[in-house]
Amino acid sequence: MIKSLVKEIGPEATKADEPIIILFNETVTDSLKNYCVVHETEVNAVFSLAEGNTISFGNQEYTIKKVGPMANKFLNEMGHVSIVFSAVPVEDELVNALYVEPFELPTISDGMVISYS
Repeated sequence: MIKSLVKEIGPEATKADEPIIILFNETVTDSLKNYCVVHETEVNAVFSLAEGNTISFGNQEYTIKKVGPMANKFLNEMGHVSIVFSAVPVEDELVNALYVEPFELPTISDGMVISYS
């Protein structure tokens, strides 16, 4: 299990009408920070997420239905991934995304633990 800690939540990071949360580590640029959840991952964590794995925001658990081809690479390099709370599209799938169920945005707060297993 890999854990990360929510450090900052941009004012535009969670919107009920947009079923996506963008995670970045603390290297995120100032221009993107308003739209992201900034998190700090455990030292030496190596992501290799796959379909059927889970992500938990505190006690809110989600099942990964699809892992974009660049998702693990970006998570490992810059703590970046887009978590999409809707069905996997037939076309125009995000390469850096984790598509998850249920299709409901989590409630996120500063200091919250995000767990990947």
